[in-house]
Amino acid sequence: MYATVEELETQGTQIHRLEALLGHFIISTETSLNQLSREMREFKNEMREFKNEMHEFKNEMREFKNEMREFKNESVAFRDRMEVTILELKQSQQEMKVTQEELKITTQELRDDSRESEKRWGELANKMGTFAEDIAFPNILRIGREMTGEEEALFTGVRIWKRSPVNKDKRREFDVIAEFTDYVFWNETKSTASIHEIDKFVQLINGGTFLEYFPHLSNKKLIPVFACMYMDVSLVNYASKHNLPVIGMGERTMDFLNLPVLQGYFSTPE
Repeated sequence: MYATVEELETQGTQIHRLEALLGHFIISTETSLNQLSREMREFKNEMREFKNEMHEFKNEMREFKNEMREFKNESVAFRDRMEVTILELKQSQQEMKVTQEELKITTQELRDDSRESEKRWGELANKMGTFAEDIAFPNILRIGREMTGEEEALFTGVRIWKRSPVNKDKRREFDVIAEFTDYVFWNETKSTASIHEIDKFVQLINGGTFLEYFPHLSNKKLIPVFACMYMDVSLVNYASKHNLPVIGMGERTMDFLNLPVLQGYFSTPE
C-alpha cells in the first residue's frame, strides 16, 4: 500500500525532528567533548605543575637533609670545641688560683718588706735626730759657758720627757736643756730644717710652753736655740727675723749661724 500524503507529511516532520535532535546531540556531544578535552589538558597541566612542585619539594627536602646533616656535624664539632674550651677554662681557673696564691704571697712579702723598710727608715730618722741632738748638746754647753762666763751648767739634760704640772695629761719632749745661774737654754733640734719647723718652735716660745713645764725657772732668762745639721741661708735669715738663735755645722763643729741674735739676749736688759 502506498502511504497517503498526510502520512508522508507526518513522516517528513518526524524525520526533520529526528535530524534536528541528532544535530543538537552532535553539537552537544562535540561541546562536551571539547570541554572535556580542555579539562583534561588543564588537568594534565596541573599534574605537570604538581610533578614539578613535587620535584622541587624533593630537591628542597634533599637540601634540607644535607643542611641538617651539616648542622649535626657542626653541632658535634661545636660540642667538641666546647669540651676543649671547658677543659681549658678549668685549667685556666686552676692556673688563676695558683697565680692568686702567688700574688697573695708576693703581696704579703711586699707588705713585710714595706714594714721593714718603714721600720728601718724610722730607725734611721730617729738615729739622725738623736745624732743631731748629741752633736748639738755639747756645743750648746760650750756656747753657754762662753756667753755666761760660768765653768759649768747647774743642770743639763738631753731628750727630757716632762709632764706638765698644770695639766697632768700633757707630756712633751725637750731636746736639750742647759741651766745656768741667770740663763736657761732651751734647744729644739731637727734633722731637717724648714719654715714650718721654725714657726712651730716660735709658737711654743711665744705661747709660754717652757714655763708651763718648768715654772721653777721663771726667774731665769730663757734663751731658745734652734739647731740643725745644715740650714740654708734663707732659713737662717727667717729665724733671725723672729729673734731666734740658730746653730748649725760650721767648719769644725756646730756654732751659731746668727750670733748677733744670741748676743742680743745677753745685751737686752732682763
